[in-house]
Amino acid sequence: MKLKYIINDLIGTSEDAALASSKWIGRNDEKAADNAAVESMRASFNQINFKAQIVIGEGERDKAPMLHIGEIVGSDEVSQVQFDIAVDPLECTTKCAQNIGGAMSSMVVAEAGMLLPAPDVYMSKIASLYDVINLDISVEENLKALSQAKQCDVSELEVAILDRQRHKDMINRILQSGAKIKLISDGDIAGAIMTCFPEGSDMYIGIGGAPEGVIAAAAISMLGGYMESRLLFENHSQKERAASMLQQDPDKKYDVNTLTNFNGLLDSGEILFISTGVTSGDFIKGVKVNDGKIITNTVCIYRDSAGNVFNREINTIRNEKKYFNM
Repeated sequence: MKLKYIINDLIGTSEDAALASSKWIGRNDEKAADNAAVESMRASFNQINFKAQIVIGEGERDKAPMLHIGEIVGSDEVSQVQFDIAVDPLECTTKCAQNIGGAMSSMVVAEAGMLLPAPDVYMSKIASLYDVINLDISVEENLKALSQAKQCDVSELEVAILDRQRHKDMINRILQSGAKIKLISDGDIAGAIMTCFPEGSDMYIGIGGAPEGVIAAAAISMLGGYMESRLLFENHSQKERAASMLQQDPDKKYDVNTLTNFNGLLDSGEILFISTGVTSGDFIKGVKVNDGKIITNTVCIYRDSAGNVFNREINTIRNEKKYFNM
């Protein structure tokens, strides 16, 4: 089966998850919002005539509701696994619970074997539209290389980074170099992807979740940007599990291509990124209710087997009472 034949079904799956979690916007209940998105997405996946495996999913680190790594979804019980899925049913649960902009439902679907299979651990990441960045050099060296590539001064650069204690030293070094910072309160998928857009930051850097890294890398690869990452482990057990899943050195550095083309299908594999807004942020608009209608905003980026990339923004309008069974 070709991925292109079920794109509309997958868009509907993302929209349903966003709508389910939107009922919990501003309710200050992160777990309920997350659970609503997860259960909606699982139910929608299982209505699609395909067979797919969750190869990387968000939720293990925080013991939150999740689609489990290794879980098989889809209504096709006969065929072999056709697709890999990396998923974050509700990115930025805190933002949803507190009614802050930036929460969204995101997924990547690709041909089986393409996506990096890894546990839900932390990941060191760096992303930019320019391929001069390197995870193994200092932030100052990266800023210098980026300023040269853009033919501008370092002081003109903006760096997106999660506002976390673990980044305190790096934030100070970025500021001391003369560059500006954009602090991200929660969730880094959008922050990394936005480096590929003129209105986004020039570089994203820092430590965040591995699922978010793979999801962002898929969009970045299709938008012509660049990203590097390395998995980080809190204990030996996590590292052993990653080594077993990857069947290679778990400390290896991955670039944007190996994150989303793990089996080397770069020139022929289909891949699809979908994100639907829950609360409005810089990257995507959230769910809106207007005059009895529910409006969702979805970004869909698809690369076909010939390497053509299609980038679309989709607005779907539903009847509020009919959808929510009021």
